[in-house]
This record gives sequence, structure tokens and C-alpha cells, in this order.
Amino acid sequence: FFSLIKEERKKERKKREKMRGDGEEEIAFSVSDLSSSLSSSSLSSSSSSTTTTQRNVSVIKGEESFKKKLDETKGKQLVVVNFGASWCKHCHKLSPSVFDEAEKYPNSEFIFTDVDLLPETAKFMRWTPTVGIYKFGRKVDEIEQCKIRQLKDRVWLWSDLKETRFESRG
Repeated sequence: FFSLIKEERKKERKKREKMRGDGEEEIAFSVSDLSSSLSSSSLSSSSSSTTTTQRNVSVIKGEESFKKKLDETKGKQLVVVNFGASWCKHCHKLSPSVFDEAEKYPNSEFIFTDVDLLPETAKFMRWTPTVGIYKFGRKVDEIEQCKIRQLKDRVWLWSDLKETRFESRG
């Protein structure tokens, strides 16, 4: 039984490596790792606090940068913030799914940030990864101990809502 599980994990790891094309076994989550890997992309921005590989994925370091980014994205219909930590195994597993969702929803904004770099914002968070979902500048949902399926379901749910329906929600 355990050998079957090991084989499945090996196949899944190889599939992920093939999709990424870099041969790394671990998925980098730490903000500095993500920032450096994203800055090597040809589409990256020159800002030191915010780096993008796709036009809708950012890595934020610091309270001021986070607040500024939220202000910039108030006009966006959906903003998904992945509050993770470099020491969190589950955050490492969730990161590729966030990138997948960013590809599916190009009109939404996806932000990676480390709770250790945002002490004020993260002081009420009890778990990592926590995913915050914002619509039109207002936090509408939060998923603690976020799993991949929860992320996909909630992003689908909130991206599907129209502005008029959101405003009538109270």
C-alpha cells in the first residue's frame, strides 16, 4: 500500500517538474525566493517591493507596499492575497495552484506575501496559509488553512459575481 502511495507521489512530482521545466523538487514560497525567481522573468517590473511575472501576479514585501497595492487594485473586480510563510509546508504546496488560478482569471489580481513581513496586517491571522479575497477594495472572504480545492472554489465563486450583486450583498 505504501509503495503505491510513494509511486503516485513520484509520478506527481515528475509531472510538476515537467510542467515547471526547472527540475526543482521543492516549490519555493518564501517571498525572497518568489521575488528573485519572478524578477528573472522577462515581464518583471523594476519595482523592488512588487514583482510580477504575469500581469496579474505580484509579490509584496512590507506593510506600505501591501496597502499601496490594495489601493491600486480597488478598481479590479477580484484580488486574491495569499498570506503564507517561508517555514510553512502547506504554503509551498498551495503556491502552484495560485499561479494556475491566476492564469484562469486574467482580469483578477493575485498577490503573494509573507506574514512575517506584514506584522500589522497579519496580527489577527491564526493559520497559514490564509487566503484573503477582496472585491472592489473590500475584504469579502478569508480562508484559513487554505486547501487547493477551497482556493479554486472560492476564486470561482467570487469571480463569478457581478458588481451589482456584490453591492446588494450588504
